Amino acid sequence: MLVPRGVLLKNETIFVLTGNGWERTKFAIELYKQNWASHLVMVGSTGSRPPKNMSAYAKFSGIPHNRVETAENSRNTKQNIAEVLDICERRGWKRVLVVTSPHHALRTHLYLKKAKPARKGIKITLYPPENYSWFDWVESSRDAGKKAFRLWFLAGEIYKIIKYKLKGDL
Repeated sequence: MLVPRGVLLKNETIFVLTGNGWERTKFAIELYKQNWASHLVMVGSTGSRPPKNMSAYAKFSGIPHNRVETAENSRNTKQNIAEVLDICERRGWKRVLVVTSPHHALRTHLYLKKAKPARKGIKITLYPPENYSWFDWVESSRDAGKKAFRLWFLAGEIYKIIKYKLKGDL
């Protein structure tokens, strides 16, 4: 794990960032069913699984319809985090989980650190799945028909972190 998981406490909601296949969604559903939060919000507008599909999958998996939402105003990780914070502020949510993939966790962590949610009174716990093999073939985050070694996604994340740091976003 590139970024240590936060301590798992009871939360008001679980935000699931769009991305590779069903891995993030399935993990968030498990957390919900274990009563770690009372809502699921699928965040983003890009990726091989759009938020509407992720929400439909969660509902099909037994999550009540009124406990699953989509937030589709963000197109990248920086905007995902801004959207999460906006929703928390509007709803008054003070403790939430963010689920993403382990290879995406470092960039998500860096955007969270820059956004400083604690200054707004919001405690965000980054909580990627642990049972991951870096050598699995996984669905591309952009094309559901393509697969690659997860380790390749990590290389892509390192490139993106450097790119966005040079750009001034991180």
